[in-house]
Amino acid sequence: MLNLSPEVAASIVNGVLNVIATLIPSLVGLYISRKFFSRKMADKACLNALKEIAFLQAVEKAAVELSGLNRVHLRNYAREKSGVDSTQKFRPSELKRKTEVFQNRVDSDRYIF
Repeated sequence: MLNLSPEVAASIVNGVLNVIATLIPSLVGLYISRKFFSRKMADKACLNALKEIAFLQAVEKAAVELSGLNRVHLRNYAREKSGVDSTQKFRPSELKRKTEVFQNRVDSDRYIF
């Protein structure tokens, strides 16, 4: 067994505790930053999806104006061709509100988990 003087043993214990004291806040900081960035990236993806929906609504409006069909006929045609239906959760006013909320989240410096 090692015969260490009390001063050397105390220095070793002190060094190990210093490493642990430095490691714990670093790991907590890493955990928090990962949560922050993954949430921020999810909000950016939602914002991009909302902007894409707004664009597609503008395309739909232009298609209605150019084709002479009304919106109901155009949507029925698209539904028949693609088999996809609208959820009706992104009406223009609701879409605008949701886009503003996500834009504020993405632009905010203070980010709440």
